[in-house]
Amino acid sequence: MLQSKIQTLKKYISSFLNEKISCSKLSSASYKQIPAILMAKYECTATTLFGVNVVLCFPKETDSLTPAKLQSHMQLFASKLGMPSIVVLDDMPSYNIQRLIIQRINFIIIGKQMFAPSLLLDLRKMPKPNKDIKEDIPPLAQCLILYNIEVEILCHTINEIIDIFNVSYSTANRAIRWLQSKNLTVPSKGKKKRLQFAKQGRDLWEASIIYLTTPVEKVVYTNTIPSKALSTVISDGSEVEPIEVNSYALCKDDLKDITVSDTGRFKIEIWKYNPMDLARLKKHVDKLSRYLSIRDKEDMSDKIEMMLAELQ
Repeated sequence: MLQSKIQTLKKYISSFLNEKISCSKLSSASYKQIPAILMAKYECTATTLFGVNVVLCFPKETDSLTPAKLQSHMQLFASKLGMPSIVVLDDMPSYNIQRLIIQRINFIIIGKQMFAPSLLLDLRKMPKPNKDIKEDIPPLAQCLILYNIEVEILCHTINEIIDIFNVSYSTANRAIRWLQSKNLTVPSKGKKKRLQFAKQGRDLWEASIIYLTTPVEKVVYTNTIPSKALSTVISDGSEVEPIEVNSYALCKDDLKDITVSDTGRFKIEIWKYNPMDLARLKKHVDKLSRYLSIRDKEDMSDKIEMMLAELQ
């Protein structure tokens, strides 16, 4: 039972403090210093935290242990062994935790909190950083990368990004934090944090290409061309996909404005981000997004592959 708790404790300390500990039995001389009444109530092991020798005290039962008793017991352990003592608990009511803190008792509640004023530590259970960040690139993050390459170099606050791309705060915040997690941006200084990429142009493209994916979420067909749709013809007038002359791209938010038909004459690609953000005033989609939308097609002709190489 004790070994199981020690292993759980090791994992907890490692995750929160990035500190690997090893535990060992107290020496026979140390055991002789501990009053029998405490030996009956605790199982103990010795370890080192940040270079300080400490004794970890695991209560055999906690129902009768009040904060006042714990304070008395930990003080006695410390005075007898000549090292800080830390009581290790599975759980404790929040009102008693506050009492432990007020009385400055060293304690660890496994997986929840560590308070050791003797070691100047006060660690509470916190969500793992970026726990909500998925490995796949968020659509807005990809759009920001391409915007920085094709439109203008970004150095904007999150509120400015919200206005430019017409997205919610949570969407913008998630995209920015994803970019930060991949080290694609530089740390922001000052009160107003700004998004700024660490690399520019081709260097940014090469650094991010492993994350970039097709902007196309799904394809539908219609008999009318939506007013906000952009042609998939690239800017030099040649057709990236010559067979699909009637091919257009549209933001998924504008899908509600079109009538879908299985026999429709026009192919409409529904994009994960708004193609107009990158096209600006042009009537066709941007080159890099178009490249990403068809780079994995197996039936691509040699001519198209050559054109795609030029787009990079």
